[in-house]
Amino acid sequence: MHNSLKISKPILVKICRYLRQLCFIDLDKDNFRCGVPVEIDESVFKKVKNNIGKYMIHYTEAKQVWIVGMKYRITGKCLFQAVENRKAKTLLPIIQKHILPKSTIYSDCWRANNLTNSIRKHYKHFTVNHSKEFIDKRTGCNTNIIESIW
Repeated sequence: MHNSLKISKPILVKICRYLRQLCFIDLDKDNFRCGVPVEIDESVFKKVKNNIGKYMIHYTEAKQVWIVGMKYRITGKCLFQAVENRKAKTLLPIIQKHILPKSTIYSDCWRANNLTNSIRKHYKHFTVNHSKEFIDKRTGCNTNIIESIW
């Protein structure tokens, strides 16, 4: 996997170790499907200076790995998956694989710009614009749970 993501094996090991510390990872990803409300977010991980500090830095350049995270609100289960980029073409198949149709999805507005039309055909999709507020006053949408994991 480290070759396809173009990162060193030690960095990939550290990222995986960090994610294991954050939450329980369901080893059988094919059975990780749920219809409860789910929050989705993405974060970028990269090597930090002198290998000291957190291995997570949001929205930066250089050698990096994007991780898509899903947190099911009711069950508390989490799923993390490394992706090459955050494009709708990449994210939509992951969403369709792990979230049952007609489920409620909460995300931030960045992703909504790319996914809203595709998601709304099969899911109830609510977004929040973090540059304006953390909880959408109209819909009550927030991504506080998944954001707290990063």
